[in-house]
Formats: sequence, C-alpha cells, structure tokens
Amino acid sequence: MPCAGGGVIKVLSRTITTVERGPSNTLPSELTKITSSAPKFAAYRSAAMLVAEIDRETSLESHHRQPRFADLSDPIGHRTDHHEGCRLVTALTAAGQNKTKSAFLLGPPLLGSHLDRQTPIIENGSGQTECPRAQNQSTQVSLDHPGAAVAYQQRLEDSVAAHHRQVVGVQKRPLLTSPGAVTAPDGSADIGVAWHYGDPLGEQRTAQRAAVVVDRSHRFVIAIPGDERLTWLHTISSQHIAALPDGKSAENLSLDVNGRVEHHFVQTDLAGVTWIDTEANRGPDLLSFLKKMVFWSKAEPRDGNELAVLSLIGPEASTVLAALEVQTPTEAYDAHALADGGFVRRMPWPTENSFDLLVPREQLAAWWTRLTDSGAKPAGSWAFEALRVEATRPRLGLDTDERTIPHEVHWIGGPAEHGAVHLDKGCYRGQETVARVHNLGKPPRHLVMLHLDGSAEAVPEPGDPITAGGRAVGRVGTVVNHHELGPIALALIKRNIPVDTELMAGPSAASIDPDSIVADDAPQAGREAVNRLRGKRVPRTAIDKRPVDGRVAVGRLGLGGDYVCDTEFHGGAFQAVYAYQRDEAQRWSDELGRPLGPGWFGENLHISGMLVTDAVIGERWHITGAEASDVLELEVTAPRVPCGTFGIWAAEKGWVKRFTERTDVGAYLRVNRTGTIAAGDSVTRVHVPDHGVTVREVFAGTDPERLRRLLAEHTDLAPNVTARVQRFIEQAEAQVHSPEELAVASSSHAGEADHIELVAALLARYQLGVDQLQCPSDLPGNELARAELIAAGELPSPIYMTCSGKHSAMLATCVVNDWPLETYMEPTHPLQLAIQETIFDLSGEEEQELGIDGCGLPIVPLSLTNLARAFGRLPSAEPDSPERAVADAVRENPFLVSGTGRNDQRLMSAVPGLFSKTGYDGIYAGALPDGSAFALKIDDGHERALLPLAAALLKRMNTEWTEELAALASAPVFGGDARVGTIRAIPGNF
Repeated sequence: MPCAGGGVIKVLSRTITTVERGPSNTLPSELTKITSSAPKFAAYRSAAMLVAEIDRETSLESHHRQPRFADLSDPIGHRTDHHEGCRLVTALTAAGQNKTKSAFLLGPPLLGSHLDRQTPIIENGSGQTECPRAQNQSTQVSLDHPGAAVAYQQRLEDSVAAHHRQVVGVQKRPLLTSPGAVTAPDGSADIGVAWHYGDPLGEQRTAQRAAVVVDRSHRFVIAIPGDERLTWLHTISSQHIAALPDGKSAENLSLDVNGRVEHHFVQTDLAGVTWIDTEANRGPDLLSFLKKMVFWSKAEPRDGNELAVLSLIGPEASTVLAALEVQTPTEAYDAHALADGGFVRRMPWPTENSFDLLVPREQLAAWWTRLTDSGAKPAGSWAFEALRVEATRPRLGLDTDERTIPHEVHWIGGPAEHGAVHLDKGCYRGQETVARVHNLGKPPRHLVMLHLDGSAEAVPEPGDPITAGGRAVGRVGTVVNHHELGPIALALIKRNIPVDTELMAGPSAASIDPDSIVADDAPQAGREAVNRLRGKRVPRTAIDKRPVDGRVAVGRLGLGGDYVCDTEFHGGAFQAVYAYQRDEAQRWSDELGRPLGPGWFGENLHISGMLVTDAVIGERWHITGAEASDVLELEVTAPRVPCGTFGIWAAEKGWVKRFTERTDVGAYLRVNRTGTIAAGDSVTRVHVPDHGVTVREVFAGTDPERLRRLLAEHTDLAPNVTARVQRFIEQAEAQVHSPEELAVASSSHAGEADHIELVAALLARYQLGVDQLQCPSDLPGNELARAELIAAGELPSPIYMTCSGKHSAMLATCVVNDWPLETYMEPTHPLQLAIQETIFDLSGEEEQELGIDGCGLPIVPLSLTNLARAFGRLPSAEPDSPERAVADAVRENPFLVSGTGRNDQRLMSAVPGLFSKTGYDGIYAGALPDGSAFALKIDDGHERALLPLAAALLKRMNTEWTEELAALASAPVFGGDARVGTIRAIPGNF
C-alpha cells in the first residue's frame, strides 16, 4: 500500500528498438489541390471566374487559359469529385455552365469491381454497349470542353472493346461450359470467368482444407524478350529486377510522377523472356506504356496472351502438382517451366500454398481437366476474392484509387517481403514520394479489412464512401461474402481512425478487423528488410520499456539492465531514472484510441497516486517495499524534453508538439541513495524545497520571476536545467518583438529601405550575419530601390530577397531554441517540423509530401479550403495568443508585409481589419476579424486578376463597399501602351 503523500510504482526496464531515419527527400509538389468548400470559407480556383471587357473584339480565351473547373461554395455551386466507379457527381457551377457538356453514365455495378475505375460499359449479346444496372440509376458527369463527353464515353467503350478483342469472348471461353459454372456478374472485374460452380462458400472451405483450381484466364499477359529486358524494365518500375535470376518472379508497380500507383503486375523471367500478367482491363494500357518506353533498349514487349492463368490453391496443391509430375517450386515467386509450354509459379497469397500456372491458352481446357482429375476441385473467382480479402491483399482498381500510393496498400518491400517496391533501387518515376513517405512512415491512409453488417438491406459497392460520425474517412474496395466471416470488405481509410470506431460503409454498418492493421508502433512494412539490405547501422532507441519481475537494483546511473542509446542528450546522474504518471498515460491512451502499456513513454517508474510533473525541482522521494532491506532515495531534477526519436516511436501526427503542449512530461530523477525497487513499492515525499518551482514550470518556462527564484535558491541544478532556465529568462527579456518585426518576419517584401533596416536589425539582435541566410541572393523587387542599389554599385544579396524576413526570423528561432543554424532549411530540422505541425494544425490538412518554395524552404501543399481555414484562425484567435499577435502585426503594417503599391498593401489599406497575404503563382488568401476567410488561385499564375477577385469576394462576405475597395474591383488590360480592356469579376457569381 502507498504511504501518505506518495504513490505506488511499477518498475520497467528497457527493450532496445530500432528506429530508422533515412535521408530526407524533398519533393516538388502541386501547390494546391481542389476540395469542396466548407461553410464560412470560399475557395476558388479558376481563371474563368473573370470576364474581360476587351475592346477591338479581343476574346477572353486569348488572355486566360481555360480552367478545369471552378470550386465554389454555396449558393453558387458545389462539387464533389470522386473518381471511383461511377460515383463521380458534379453539380455544374455558374462559372462553367456555358462551357460544359454532360454525359449520363448509368449507375453503379453489382458486387465486384469496375472495368476502368469508371462506370462499366460492357457488350451485350447484340454487340451494343450498355451499363449493368437499371436505367433509373444515373450519374451526371460534368466535362469541361466541347466534345469531351463523347470522348469520355468512347474511351470507355474502346477500353472494353480492346479487352474483348484481346481475350476470348464470354460465350467462347471453354471453361465456362464446365458443369455448374456461373459467370461473373456484369460489371465485375472478373467478366469472362466463372464466378462459382454452384457452391461458392463450399469452394472457399475446400480451398482452405484441400485444393481448388480457379480460372483466371482473363488476366492480360505480356511477353518481353530481348537481352536488355530486365535492366530496361528495372529503370521504369519500382521493383529491383535488374539481375532477376532465371526462374524467379516478383511483384512490380508502375507509378506516376507523384508516386501514385498506375499499374500492378506479377513478372516471371524464364528462358530469356519476361512474362507479365496483370488486370484484364489494365493490360492494353500497360502494354502501350511499355512499348512507348523502349526507345533504343533491346526489349520487345508484345501481347503474350498465348498463355493463360490458372491458380491452384490449398494445402493439398503440392500433392496435385506431384500427381501430374510437375516440379513444385518451394519458395515464393520461384518458377519452373512446364513440359508442354508455360510455367508454374509459387505465390505467397491468397494462401500460403498457392500456385499460378501460366499454360498455353489452347491447352487451357486440357489443363483444367488434368488438375481436376488429380484432385483439385473447381472454384470460382468468388472464392479467390474471399481468400484475398481475408489475407488483406489489394487488387488494383478495386482496392486502390487514383490517389493510392504503395505504402497505403502494403506494397512496400522486395520479393522477400512479398512487396512490389524495393527501397534500395535506383531512380524511377515516383521514387521521391516513395522514399519520403517511407522515411516519415506516415502514409495518409491504410488498407484494412472491414466486417459488414450482414443484416443490412444492401451491401456497399466499390468506391462507396466510408464515414465515421457523418464524416468521410475512406472508401470501400472489394466486397465479398466469406464462408466464415460473412460479408467482408477491403477499405482504404485514414490511418488516424481508431480501430474501434463505428463506421458506415455505404448503406451498411461496418467495423475494422483489428488483425488487419499493422500497429502504429510497429515497424513500417519493409523497414526491417531495408535495414538488412543497406547493411547500415541505424539510430536505436531505448524508449521501449517492459515490466520487470522481482526486485531490481538501482545504481547511480539508473536501473540495472536498463540502457541509454543517446548518451549525449539522455542518461547520466541527473537523468538516471524517468518517472511517468499512470493517470496521464491512461488519458493519452483514451485520446489516441490505442493501448499504451507501462513503459510506452520510456519511463522506468510507472507511478499511480502522484502528480509526477507537478513535483518540485529538488524534491526527494523515499521508495520502500516489504522485501526491501534498505531505502532508495531519488531526487527530482528535470523535466523530460521530448525528442524527434520519441516522435518517430509514437507514430502519431504531430506527436512531439502535442506532448509538449500538454506539458505533462514526467520527471527525471537523480539517485541519492542506491537500493532496490519492485512493482508495488511505496513512494513517499520526504523533502520539498521552499522555492516551489515544479517540473512543469521548468518545462514550460512561462514565469520568469519564479525561474529566477529557482536559480537563486537551488544551487545544485542539473546543467541542462540551468541552461534551460537561463534561456527562458533571456527570452523573456529579449523576445518582446514589435509589431513591425513580426510583420517583416511574415512578409514577402519589396526590398525597400524600411524592410532591409528591420531585417538587418533582427539579424543583429541575435548576433546573426547576412551570410547565414540561405535564401537566394537577389536585388530589391521595388523598381526604385533596385535602381538605387545598382547605381550605388551594390551586388545582389540574400537580405534583399523577398523572403529574407522569414529566413531571419527562422534563424532567430533556432538561436533561441539551441537548434542547428546550418541546416535550418532541411525538412527534418526541428524548426521545419514545428512549422509543418503548426500549418497542419491550423489548416486541418492531412500530412503529405512537401514541396520546395522559390526561396528554398520546404512548403506544405494545402487545398484552397484548408488554406482559407488556416487564415481564418489567425485574426479570430485569442487576443494574447501568438496567432493573434501575427495577424494584428500584419494588419497594422501592410506596407512592411509587402511594399509600395503591392497587393497586400492596397487591399489591407482599403479594408480595415483585413488580414491578407499574397502567395506565389497566383495564390491569395485573406480573413476578416470574425474568422470568415477566402482563398483563391489563378490557374495561369498571373496576379493581375487577384485584386478584382478578392474585392468581389469581400463584397460577398458583407464587407463595407467603400470607394477604396471599389477601386480595386477592376484592373486594366493593356495592349502596348494603350488600354484595351478591363478585368473584373463576373456579376452574379458573388
């Protein structure tokens, strides 16, 4: 039992865990993405929002690039854009009505998949095309250019027609005449093969207990002969196959430039030919892509459909092959040639004992008979899909969408890891995204298996949204009935959704199968393999602690058997033992929706009944137990300061910042008297210093006067605590920044004298030099300032660059926090991580790959809606908050934020209380004091339309229409020196 004023402890010791931190990869990224507008925010992206009154009959098209679409908030129009199945729904916007034609594509397919991730259009018996669902289910698809509707419809028809040309027609497939064969339903991705043979659930049971053979002859096969086939394919795909041995196979991907999956295929190299099989509807496109990429290489991709795929599955599959005297591959992805042509390949899924036989197509029926005569039972695609879903193996086009990256669907890893993306191979399209997401370990979504409500009136369909509390959190993939699990589905959902969240998958209630999820604190798929392949030593962490049975000796440097990896910042006499409070650990567990057992925070002592973080610096504890022969004495010395490794370990979005803001960080302790300790021992406070300064106060540093008292009264502080306290005191004295300094720190300035004076003063204040700025050298943007500089013989300098205020403030922040100065622009620098977390928090944007700004800094891609949301939160923040201080400084000093005659100065001067900022390439955002905000993007990147659009938006937001604001509502268009027209917002759109 605990003594009065004390608590009970649980003792923990370390388990060393490897945490990899690979090289940072900086990616180019599209600056904005389109999302639907949220109430209170207007997000616009379209040059068509403008009309030009041009003299001399000059057309609008000659001045503005045609937009893709306008994204408008109610009541003008609303767009949701789901490129999944035929659920692409578009309500036409006012800006696009005159430019739009529509095609009506009929409703969603049955349980199964789509032919082209769009509405399936299939051939009927009369040779015409039709959609598989009733005519009263229709979806309107908005297409932006004349003729696009016809082209879109034709593309779908051509895709299906090509598929039917390449693969034998449904009625002519020999295996569909097998007894009991039921064809796959219209709209399925498995058109042309048997769905089942009369007992789909029994076929699944046989596959798990004996052996079944599945007709997968609809898969598209490609053959690639040529001496350079492997080295050539290696350069354009994600797998490491340059030296793939004869008789070996691998899964592989083709990615787009943003790392999104375009093609998935299985390849086998045998006797001088690489054989590829892929999804039926994707095969022609993949073959076309491969042919275009050959150039001068000695590789000849061609149609390889002389081979057809059969799959043999089940624990007795090897016995069936042996009966046919077929050499059985023993390792996954091994392949052996068949005597009469083709080959057999071992696969790691959908079950452990699975084989693909690629046999001559003209021998397909004969092979089917041989396999069934040797003991394999016929099974349809239903059984194969059920086992695949149970194994959480994705299928392209069903379980992926146009945004899917490999990390989301478990395709990371080489052949040994049953993956399709090798992390140590050379350059290929999309590699930058792959490397960055792997190093961060935070893909935005992950693939899970769902259990569906079997009593629901309808089942979801591929592409249906998954919602939690009415909020969209993912999409449905493959849906199938399993012989034991009932209705199940694969789904892509946001990775931060707790496993016990109640979900709706289309019309059905759903729950996540916890066994289908890789735990957030587990290594990312393929990470351990990468460590082996690289042969590199990676940083280790001793954060992971585990409960210890019995009594443990405690010496001057901590618990016996414990380990400290990073001795530069951790461990030592003043940080010998780390204690954390059980109640706070439980609070985090509830908030994160995951169990956080004792030791998860890296603590040695898991204490109940004490407020550990509110212990006083210098406070002494006596720890005793029934079996203890002596008393252990510990002294509270310091707060725990969370590090980047802790953030990686936690695998939670913005973890270090969240943990820091909570300030319940736990306490480090010094061992004054050695002894032993065990779970259940009592903790008693035996001395509390008079100064009263707590661990929490030292960590937060918000009361300089109390910190001064600590320095004066406690003469034996830990060196790092002394330095921390002194730094907080110095900050309190020196870090009272004027509104002018905050404004220039937020600026994209014109390099005028006032700007340069403030930037130089900011650098001098923190003993920094211009040479430490890493932004590019430049001349002032203001014409007069630039001319004066040139006349004086001055050279370009980083201080004149438009972003030098931001860079100076960043360097100053590094000085204050003792962060490295030389690497302040690196995406993984603590400064940049803090900036990224702040932007994600303010905007609500999901974490994703970064871009690079013109000044070299990492930038966070934001949708326009989230950009507007972030802006709205600054002027509406609490009066004493940092966010409000920045907004007030910018509003009070529009010239310092921009420059003479620039957009920000003109607009904020015309609208008192407005907080606005111009971005690069036609981006503009602003917010009013009540938090209402706007963000807009001009497609062609030109800034001349920004002020007319912003003025019109502000009018719509009920801003007082003054003469100053009205003067900004139009902009002239010149032809030479002559004014030939005016740019203004379209009447009625605002």
